[in-house]
Amino acid sequence: MFAKLAALFRRTLQEPVTGHLEPTPAPLAIDAEGWLVGPRVKRYPSVRSSRLTVPEPTAIVWHYTATDVGTAKSLAKRIRKYKSGVDRAASWHLLIAADGTIYQSVSLLRGAWHCRCGYLDGHRVNACSIGIELEGHGQSFPDAQVDAAAR
Repeated sequence: MFAKLAALFRRTLQEPVTGHLEPTPAPLAIDAEGWLVGPRVKRYPSVRSSRLTVPEPTAIVWHYTATDVGTAKSLAKRIRKYKSGVDRAASWHLLIAADGTIYQSVSLLRGAWHCRCGYLDGHRVNACSIGIELEGHGQSFPDAQVDAAAR
């Protein structure tokens, strides 16, 4: 499964995001439980997850947080818990900070609540895709963040 997931990540990153060739970043691995292992990866497990309805993820959904630079760590800490009626039922698999730190909140073997609605090949998007958030307002992304996203 992880070989296909890695190939999916590579396909989404075949073209340079910033329009110039990026240096080869340090590689990451995925452990048996679906967690990234490597430099600058932090785990903040969230209770906001669900089961996948496919044998393996079939898509990657990229978002940005619409928050200021420097908020990624506090967002990752906050999403570890869920208070019904208080918090939005939202989560992500990976949150990539502007400085290149990767915060993982949901195992890649689980679904995350990163998309409000939608279906892909008959499955709810959240139950068949990987959700990746980029810290910031979506206007531009620093090289360290783009390099981490490529990893």
